[in-house]
Amino acid sequence: MKKPGESDILQITILTLFMVSGVLLVINIWFGSRRAAAYDQATAAVAENAQLQKALREESLRRMLGEERRLRSTEAGRKDFSAEINERAQNELRQTRSTPASPRPSESYIKWTKRLDAPIKDFGRDLAFWLSFLGRIESERPDIHVESVTLTTTEYDIVPGGAPRMWGMNANFVYWEQKGADAAR
Repeated sequence: MKKPGESDILQITILTLFMVSGVLLVINIWFGSRRAAAYDQATAAVAENAQLQKALREESLRRMLGEERRLRSTEAGRKDFSAEINERAQNELRQTRSTPASPRPSESYIKWTKRLDAPIKDFGRDLAFWLSFLGRIESERPDIHVESVTLTTTEYDIVPGGAPRMWGMNANFVYWEQKGADAAR
């Protein structure tokens, strides 16, 4: 025979277990929904990033194809493009000069011309370096004047990024040396 108190304790224990499991179920559902919301946000951010990357690639491709058409269209187009780049280089060089060149056209000086040939692989970075280098030469040595800068390329094959494979920069320097300087050395 069961005692009347034992069944009450058993019923209370079972009821307590059901209540605790119910509370745990509610807590799990609540945290699960928060995790699902965070997962949805992360998924949306990844999708948006992928969409932006795709749009950027398409825009790059459009620009590259436009530049390729412009370069390959005609020989005149190629010359126009080179002239445009050379004009930009000349303007950049003029801006980097801190002091005007001071030629010495007297009879006691000899005019010399030298040429610098420099490869330009990373167009923006290398070109900026060489132009600032030329500007520094002129500002530090008033007897040296950069007469001209020409950018050249021999290959118009387009590579990813839309630029010709290899640019070269030729700079012609003019400097004046005093006559008889070799004898003094």
